[in-house]
This record gives sequence, C-alpha cells and structure tokens, in this order.
Amino acid sequence: EEAGRLRESLEGRAKELEGRLAERDAEVGERDATIASLESRAAALEDDLARQRERMDEDREAEAGRLNATIDELRERLRAEEEGLRTAGLASACKVKELEDVIARGIEERRRMHEIIQELRGNVRVYARIRPFLPGDGLPPGDSTSFVSAGTGSTVHVARPGDPSEHEFKFDRVFDQSAGQDCVYEEVSGLVTSALDGYNVVLFTYGQTGSGKTHTLQG
Repeated sequence: EEAGRLRESLEGRAKELEGRLAERDAEVGERDATIASLESRAAALEDDLARQRERMDEDREAEAGRLNATIDELRERLRAEEEGLRTAGLASACKVKELEDVIARGIEERRRMHEIIQELRGNVRVYARIRPFLPGDGLPPGDSTSFVSAGTGSTVHVARPGDPSEHEFKFDRVFDQSAGQDCVYEEVSGLVTSALDGYNVVLFTYGQTGSGKTHTLQG
C-alpha cells in the first residue's frame, strides 16, 4: 500500500513536470518565431537601406555631373569675357587717355579761372566780425546797448558813450552779431580752394583778447 501511494505521487510529479516542459517548449517556440520574424524584418530593412544608399550614390553622381558641367560652362564664359575685355581694353585705351587729357586740361582751366576770380575780388581782403555780448561782459541785466553796429554789409559804425556822432569804417565785408560760422566759411571758401590747388594762402585774425579770433579760425 505504501509503495502504491509512492508510485502515484511520482506519477503525478512526472505529469506535472511534463506539463511544465510542454509550456517551456511552447514559450521557446514563440520566441523562436519572434526571433525569426525580427530577423526577417531586419533583413528587409537592410535590403531597403542598401537600395536607398544605391539611389543616393546615383543621385550624388548625377548632381556632381551637373555641377561639373555648370563649372565648365562658367569657365568657358569667363574665358570669353576676359578675351572680350582684353580686346575692348586695347580699343578703349586711346579713348581713356584722351578723356584723361581732357579732364586734366579742364582741371587746369578751372584753377586758372578760379585764381582770376580771386584776384578780381582782391588778393588782400579785410573782414570785420562783430561779436555779440556775452554774459561775462559785465553789462547790467537787460542792457544790450552796443556802441559798434554793422551797416550795409561792408561798413561798421562806432559811437562813443555820450557822443551822438558816429564813425564809419569800411571793409571788404562785415559780419554782424547774428552771422554764424557757416557765413564766414562761405566767404573764405574760395581761398581754401586756392590752398588746395597749391597756391600760398594766409588767413589770420586780429583783435583784443576774448574777441573771438580763435573761435572764428576754428570754424
């Protein structure tokens, strides 16, 4: 009886192990099928990748061929342009030299006429510039009395305090208190041009300290 129970126990245990083994075999079969499917997909992807690489290589070769053809065409056009420029340069060299001579004669004539105009205006010119009152001049607030005034553009009137009579002085031009630096430069710009043309020109200012000499020359 004890031996029968032991045999039944062993047989049950053997059936259980056989069931587990069958389950494991099924799992292994599923895994093998999955692996086979993945390997098949990998092979298909590798084939597709190889075909794409082949197409890309063909496209690169075609594009390189087009670029080389374009480069050759541009080189040929450049050679033709250079040859045309050399031919045109030989033909236009005389014309350029002729135009340069005309320009040089025009510049020389302009300088000559400019100097004639400057001589007609006077080789020595004297200008007067009236400086406006400044806060530091010591006048009482609101007092703008001036004993020096500009006349018609070339005269200066000077009156002494308490003396009704005036003294008139004439210059080539008089700049009144409202004249700015641009007015002064416009008047002497012809002399600046003469200096740039190579002629000797002297501009200097004269007056007492604080009268605006440096301000006028600095522009």
